[in-house]
Amino acid sequence: MHGGGPGACGCFVGREREVHLLGALARRIGTRGGAVVVRGEAGVGKTALLERVAAESGARTERIRGFQAEEVLPYVAVTDLLLPLRAHFAELPGVQRDAVEASMALRTGGPGNPLAVCAATLGVLAAAGRRAPLLVLVDDLQWVDPASSRVLQFVARRLATERVLLLFGLRDRPGPVDAPVGIPTVDLGGLSEAESRTLVAAQDAALGRQAVEEIVERSSGNPLALLETVSALPSGASCGAELDTGFGSPGPTLRTVWGCVVDALPQPTRTALFAIAAGRPAGVRAVEPVLAALGGSLDDLVPAERIGLVAVRDGTPRLRSALLRWVVEDRTPLATRLLVHRALAEHAEAEQRVWHVAACAVGPDEPAARDLVEAAEAARGRGAHRTAARIWRRAAELTPDRRSRAERLLAAATDAYLAGRMDAACGACDEALSLRSEPLFAADVALVQGRAVAWAGHPQRALDGLVRAGDAVLAHDPRRARRLHAESVLPAVLAGRGDLVRQAAARCARVAAGDSEGAVVGAAAAAAGHAFAGGSPGPRPVVSDDRAGADSRCRAWDLEPLVLLAQCRTWLEDHGTAAAALDALVEQARRQGSAWLAGLALAARAELGWWTGHWAAATADAAAAVRCGEELRLPAVTAAALSSLARLDASRGDAAGCRAALDRALRESGAYGLGRADLERAAVLGLSSLGAGDPAEAVEHLEQAWRAAQAAGLAATTVVPFVGDLVEAHVRCGSTSRAEEVLAALEQAAATTGLVFPAAAAARCRGLLADHLEPAERAFAEAARLHARRPVPFERARTLLCSGEVLRRLRRPAAARPVLREALSVFEGLGARPWAARAETELAATGVHRTPRCDPAAPGLAVLTPQELQIARVVADGLNNAEAAAVLYLSRKTVEAHLTRVYRKLGLRSRSDLARFLAPLHAAPSAPAPGPSSVEARLSG
Repeated sequence: MHGGGPGACGCFVGREREVHLLGALARRIGTRGGAVVVRGEAGVGKTALLERVAAESGARTERIRGFQAEEVLPYVAVTDLLLPLRAHFAELPGVQRDAVEASMALRTGGPGNPLAVCAATLGVLAAAGRRAPLLVLVDDLQWVDPASSRVLQFVARRLATERVLLLFGLRDRPGPVDAPVGIPTVDLGGLSEAESRTLVAAQDAALGRQAVEEIVERSSGNPLALLETVSALPSGASCGAELDTGFGSPGPTLRTVWGCVVDALPQPTRTALFAIAAGRPAGVRAVEPVLAALGGSLDDLVPAERIGLVAVRDGTPRLRSALLRWVVEDRTPLATRLLVHRALAEHAEAEQRVWHVAACAVGPDEPAARDLVEAAEAARGRGAHRTAARIWRRAAELTPDRRSRAERLLAAATDAYLAGRMDAACGACDEALSLRSEPLFAADVALVQGRAVAWAGHPQRALDGLVRAGDAVLAHDPRRARRLHAESVLPAVLAGRGDLVRQAAARCARVAAGDSEGAVVGAAAAAAGHAFAGGSPGPRPVVSDDRAGADSRCRAWDLEPLVLLAQCRTWLEDHGTAAAALDALVEQARRQGSAWLAGLALAARAELGWWTGHWAAATADAAAAVRCGEELRLPAVTAAALSSLARLDASRGDAAGCRAALDRALRESGAYGLGRADLERAAVLGLSSLGAGDPAEAVEHLEQAWRAAQAAGLAATTVVPFVGDLVEAHVRCGSTSRAEEVLAALEQAAATTGLVFPAAAAARCRGLLADHLEPAERAFAEAARLHARRPVPFERARTLLCSGEVLRRLRRPAAARPVLREALSVFEGLGARPWAARAETELAATGVHRTPRCDPAAPGLAVLTPQELQIARVVADGLNNAEAAAVLYLSRKTVEAHLTRVYRKLGLRSRSDLARFLAPLHAAPSAPAPGPSSVEARLSG
């Protein structure tokens, strides 16, 4: 079943609202009857929906359907319905029985009185319903013979007091169809994009993600189109390359349905429809001269408009369905298509004109290809990378020279990567290599292919390919080799293997430097090696401009390594530099039209937000990154953002939300072996259990994280922070020997790396293990001093909580109170509910009872949805509504509506008020606190 009727795929997707509505009617047949018409276009899933409702109702079900070939046979549908119920004819009055049997050709004589036939049908169904509730499905009502249709509609309007439910399936397009009068109607639209992907995935066709996206886009949510397209795909389509641009016509069923209607139109109308299908959407004034050049006029569209194939929306004539475009194209002869494209070229703007000229080419055409190259470069310059990739590919198709064709395919792959279309990029790279295989060109292809393969979900394969390519070109061009080895760090980070990252960084360092073009990725490689080594002593890597993302001249190609460089700054505790760089990179990626790289930067900024205590903003960033990753089908981006959401939920005490996010992250990354998924999952679940007061469960999860971190070489890093949690969990379980063992490893890592966070966590844990006041005060004072150097609000509050617990345990309640009050204040400001509850409990144990309060700024941000906060931040940065809509890929009306709600929720009246309110989100997080608190001063004194 698919989205509502029986089908070969055996699954049912979506339609929750319709199933709930019709299911409720079906469940009450025993007390009340009725009728509903389910109306939708061919293949949209009406039959599947009716069958789904029937299967869930458990009622006796009778099924009939109309057939176009039987429309001329009176009462044929009524006959199909009543023959199985003939036993109830005995309950009819004689006049009605005679009439209905004559109409069914069960006795001699002409058809009976129509009213008597209607009454008899109602009587038979009512009698059957009295014996047992009855569900009647009437599919393809548009083809039911007129006599039967009148009878069924008569019955449908009189079932309120009977135990009978009548459900109709009515195809409303193509062609005019008269809807039944006086019967409730449910209009069934297409599936959502997510539901369409689910339906395609259920076919087990082993399609690449980009092929799935192409199918979803071309099918307009029509389930039958999805299924027939998948079943018709050649075996080669499973490789994941982008579908051929000529493919995409609906399957045989829909092609026949729509084709019959198109073929019945006058030739001028069919030509006009193709002009609309082939041309970029334009207003009536732009379409009129094109039709005139073809010898027609707007009047040619009237027959199509009359039957609903075309409509004018916002002054622009449009085909009612994307499916119709492919049918019209299939039904239009080549000669007509060429004439239309020539007419469109004469009246189109520059880029579209070039495209239509190219569409007229029937073989290699270098002049047309050169025009397309100019258009592709212009599209790339304005950040329209998806459009540029499409134009580059068409230019390659028209290029006669193999070398030039390969270069243009590589350009197509580059723009496809920047657009987030990784499978399309991989396919273009493969084609380019099939045309040229010399080492230097192969090295250039490997750079693009390595990134695309990694983000398509295969980081290990990408890493191996980059290393091989670097080794192969080393003797020819050491600078290219260094760039390839530096690039291998990017998939190594995705793989989450510290040993692989360090090896890649070492390979990069061994090859000759001096490549200014590869300086950014080289700096990212060095920083990643440093971060994945735990920030081992030695000079930290630098790049000439650590905030290169703020430079408007920054190449889009450099955005990914710049994001990694900023993320390494987070792991190396340079939070201020990381925050400034990520703010700039988010803006730069949006302005350069690379939505997925903006999502990648948002995911990195969400991770940083957990450290710096900007949890509301981090939640908004992570939610936006999840949407971006899901829309572009990039599992690594989605999984990274979901892991940040899970850590935020765990810290706030939302165990259900935390586990749901982790489960989604595992589904996204599990099939691809993407690096830190298992480690992050165990670490976050351990933090959640620790906050919930279940140290035994925390130990179970965190020991699993310990084993995973040891295997990945990440135990001594801040890439996934958890070792301090493991020590604390063992302390609270009474496992002091294991706590001491892990603490020794943590202290060794802190001493080796020089990082503040592990040192502060180790000092806190040492204080927890202390049995006497003096060593406890000394340990917590050291932790307080370290927290002042690198403020991490949540971790600092945990240290205050632990110190208050120990002071109370050692019978120093007066000293514990101010410490616990401060811990409670920080936890409440962050929204860390379980930790605030623990601080409240400890404070009560010292003899202080208080009503919890919240930081005044926190509720303001908490009332905003993630998308509202995203829009508020962009507007607060100075963008107007149109600019905000452009960078966030939203409509201007959406921005205006959300901004209105933001002002209302926060009680603000102007953009300047909003900028002041959100100013704390842009404060430099790495700046040390003005000075230690009174409690910290006393502990350190």
